[in-house]
Amino acid sequence: MIIRSKIPLIISIVALLSVGCSSVSERKALILSTEEQLIKSKLRLQLRDNQETVLNKKSLFKDVTAQWLPEKIDAQKIYLIDLNDDNQLDLVTLEEKYSSPIVFIKDKDSNRFNKSTKPLFPIGFHSSYFYFDDFNRDKITDLYAGQFFLNVQYSVPASQLLIGQKKNHSKVNFRFHLDTASSPMPQSTVQVIDIDLDGSLEFIQPYWIEKLNGFNKFYPLDIFSMKRESFEIADKGKLIIKKGSPVWGSELCDVNNDNNVDVLIANTSGHENLLLQKNGKVFESGHIKYSGLLKDENGRAQLLGNGNTFGYLCGDFDNDGLFDLISFEEKRELQDATRDPIRIHFQQKPSEKNYPFISQDFPIGKKSYSIKRVIDFDMDNDGDIDLLLEDSGYPPYSKLLLFENIGGKFRDITLESGLSIINPSGVNVGDFDQDGTLEVIVGQSKVRSSNLSGEIKIFKKRVTNTHHSISLFIQAKTANPSAVGAIIEIRGKKHYQKHLVNYQRGGTNGQRSRFIHFGLGEDKEIEISVRWPNKELKTKKYYYKFDSDQNFAQLSMCESGQLLVGYKSCE
Repeated sequence: MIIRSKIPLIISIVALLSVGCSSVSERKALILSTEEQLIKSKLRLQLRDNQETVLNKKSLFKDVTAQWLPEKIDAQKIYLIDLNDDNQLDLVTLEEKYSSPIVFIKDKDSNRFNKSTKPLFPIGFHSSYFYFDDFNRDKITDLYAGQFFLNVQYSVPASQLLIGQKKNHSKVNFRFHLDTASSPMPQSTVQVIDIDLDGSLEFIQPYWIEKLNGFNKFYPLDIFSMKRESFEIADKGKLIIKKGSPVWGSELCDVNNDNNVDVLIANTSGHENLLLQKNGKVFESGHIKYSGLLKDENGRAQLLGNGNTFGYLCGDFDNDGLFDLISFEEKRELQDATRDPIRIHFQQKPSEKNYPFISQDFPIGKKSYSIKRVIDFDMDNDGDIDLLLEDSGYPPYSKLLLFENIGGKFRDITLESGLSIINPSGVNVGDFDQDGTLEVIVGQSKVRSSNLSGEIKIFKKRVTNTHHSISLFIQAKTANPSAVGAIIEIRGKKHYQKHLVNYQRGGTNGQRSRFIHFGLGEDKEIEISVRWPNKELKTKKYYYKFDSDQNFAQLSMCESGQLLVGYKSCE
């Protein structure tokens, strides 16, 4: 009896021991599996880097930084502006979120950017972002210096206007003129536009968040005007927005195809994005039919607002004569995994069921991207707008992305592009050597990774194609000098393009060249029409025909209707 009673006990002990051994082996297997996954993950990264190294040897773009820049320079924001009227693009850069600008003047003979030895700015001048234009209409470039970041180690002033001066036709020097406010405010960006079409530019001034006594304070939009030698808050009646919101970016667009320029305001921290539409001389908030651009649709957590929207990009991406929009936002790891970092919104004709927009997923692949800026350019001059995306996620995954546009459909060609820059910032494009093909210039942010160099890189396309292209320099007399808000249409036998003039495209981390580039494909004869941003002017048409051995033309467009070959003054 006793022996028989011990047998089940022994069996139970053995069973328990086997279960214990089994759980230990399972835990070991789990640990090994985790280590194996890490090893495989590292191998995949190494394989991907090796693939990029191989592909970069035959990439679309090559690194030409050493040929163009005599020294290394860090930059997170890059501005392209001709500072001395020699038909060369100069560089103005900002290294950090609040820093002194560094200027590189392009030398036409050596084709290199040389660091300016003469000070262009007042001693001790710092800024967060720039916008260059002729604000007082004296034909000399002025500067809007935005001041965003508060609570830094410096005493940050309010945003400022610096007036440009010249001596003996040399490059511009800037002097302080006026502050936009009596005290510093979190001025996150600025949108320059001629609201009343009188030839003078206004500044729509959004704000971000200010911490006061432990609480978040939000400010409504302001409008500032530059009239002759004064700089003051404009008539509040021009803007019907009473509620404050944390704005990060803005964009000009014609969202309903009525030839009036609208303003899109991108908000963060869950605030609904804004659409400012023209109603006479007044900007009012958007309407219900545009809710797909401004907020989540039926709670589906798509990128339509109510998140951390960095901005919009306006362009005719399918060449149908209607302006489309790309919206992009920061996506953090804790956000809904289904939330898109970028979406494309195609404008529809009034007769279409989905008028005014139909929104589609962007073919970006995985959902962990965090898109900070989107830059449009025609890299191969085929007449379709290609896109550069600044991914500001977490290194080493945050890289510059390139998408090719083929008839309104986008394809990721990042791997073969040769533009694999970690933490890209201040991406810009310009035709530095004036051969008709755009170069890419990019800085680097050290956010989340202080080990990065931060150095500017310049990339040039390896193989130039036989497609035609033009570079337009637009000059206005009665409209605002740089024709901000003008709508350009280009028609050829095979291609049609539409463009709204806005040199801030891509946000305040950079400013585009005044030379507006268009790829034309195989078209040799084109008609250019311009709707000038002035209430007294009618749309003007211009015509140009390429010579048989010519692929590129630089043209100066005058408000009078003149089309001048080369970089020339209309006067």
